[in-house]
Amino acid sequence: MRWFYIARVNPLGTPWWLRILALLSIALPMALIGVVLKLWSDQNVRSDDLVFAHFFLAGGVWMIASDWTWEMLGLSLRDDVLERHNPATPVVIAGAYLGTAICFAGANIGNGPGWAAVLLCALLSTVALFALWGVLNACTRMGFWVTVDGHPAIGIRISALLVAWGVILGRSVAGHWVSTPHTLEWFVKFSWPSIVLLIAEIIIHRRFRQCPRDPSVFRWGLLPALAYSGFTILFLVLTLPW
Repeated sequence: MRWFYIARVNPLGTPWWLRILALLSIALPMALIGVVLKLWSDQNVRSDDLVFAHFFLAGGVWMIASDWTWEMLGLSLRDDVLERHNPATPVVIAGAYLGTAICFAGANIGNGPGWAAVLLCALLSTVALFALWGVLNACTRMGFWVTVDGHPAIGIRISALLVAWGVILGRSVAGHWVSTPHTLEWFVKFSWPSIVLLIAEIIIHRRFRQCPRDPSVFRWGLLPALAYSGFTILFLVLTLPW
């Protein structure tokens, strides 16, 4: 991950607002992980500052590893945002990082036997997030549309989709630990709405590509983003209590 080089990348050519957005896309996910660990993680993590620090550091390592994975999947904070100044990519990468952080945070919600349970849950949710993006990219070439076409509507819509996926998958692994089979059953039971959003995005994007003129940011960006967000909020409400 090249997070530590953000302040040194192309200082004369990178707009200040892109630097701020890049820094926020790193700081906010880590802050989210810290808040979840402090409020809803295992009691031992919440009560012991040293254990909390270990799990928070693990979250940072998880985000570094996920950044490398996102780069392999076609989304690069350094290359597409700080070097090429792509207009849509910073919003999408922010959504990707936040979605990944939510996956890891969800894995820490509830009491459990220790780091092994957290690792299993985090792997389930994060790998599923990468897989969903991979399927979307295979069906729509979304990586090209984000990094090359760079239409603002795509940035807004895909960022909301990645966050929605993170929330659904993070919820699917959240809760008190019972057993590995129970965790897998719980994950399958609650993660399927992410596939609904995947199908919806494939349909919306194919319609988007058929627009004869410059597509409306409101119609093809904000409205789908609001729909994804509303769907996710409804999902959370219907799956209460955790």
